[in-house]
Amino acid sequence: MKDKKDEIIEEFKREIGSGTFKGKPNYTKLKPISQLLDAMELASPHSALILDFYKHNIHYISPSSLLLCGYDRNEVIKMGYDFYKKIFSVEDLERFKELNVACVDFIRALPAEDREGVFMTCDIVLKHKDGYTVSLNRKAKPYLYTDAGDLWMVLCCTNYSLCKETGETYVVLPKCKKRYKYSFKKKKWEEAFYIELTDTEKLVVYFCHIGKTGKEIAEYLSLSIHTVSYYKKQILKKTNCTSMKEALIFLSAISNYK
Repeated sequence: MKDKKDEIIEEFKREIGSGTFKGKPNYTKLKPISQLLDAMELASPHSALILDFYKHNIHYISPSSLLLCGYDRNEVIKMGYDFYKKIFSVEDLERFKELNVACVDFIRALPAEDREGVFMTCDIVLKHKDGYTVSLNRKAKPYLYTDAGDLWMVLCCTNYSLCKETGETYVVLPKCKKRYKYSFKKKKWEEAFYIELTDTEKLVVYFCHIGKTGKEIAEYLSLSIHTVSYYKKQILKKTNCTSMKEALIFLSAISNYK
């Protein structure tokens, strides 16, 4: 007998799977990104994942992916979407399915010219194989579309998050300089403010993220410490935060700056 999680996964596949495609993808066009990501893993461990919406499976997951939650990656790839039943509660799986369907529908409705650079970010809470919970932020970017324009492959990366529940989800359109937040209550997307940092502000954010002091940042960027302080104030003003620590957490979550 099928349980609630089985029903959610089946709905997930129906709403964004092969049945919604205008035609069959040409897999001969698939680039050897798996080998590339494995090679990158040797140089610098990452937490990458590639989803195949047509076959309803996980095309690739890095050996060090936070999403593995203690499971073997070959085992996860074999399970495909059924893996979600192991790492999500029923309630969180329902929300995860809803936000993914909402993201795909949003992208489908975009004109082709506005899809350039678009990406999604969401907070998820997972259950580790050992029983404890893991809070992550997942960033997803369309990797391949079919010739008919259907979203086919999606590249995802994950990082740790301070979120307490699965749900907060954004779609970011860098080309249009727009950002939208999904409302579970209203079942629709609502425009959210878009943060645009200057190149120097992005560097200051980066150096703060890796733990550099104001003096060290000034030396790296050949600036005075007063100028570095000015850039920090600008970052706080744009993010409406009261400290750089708060701003770093906020910017990591919204992810509309690069």
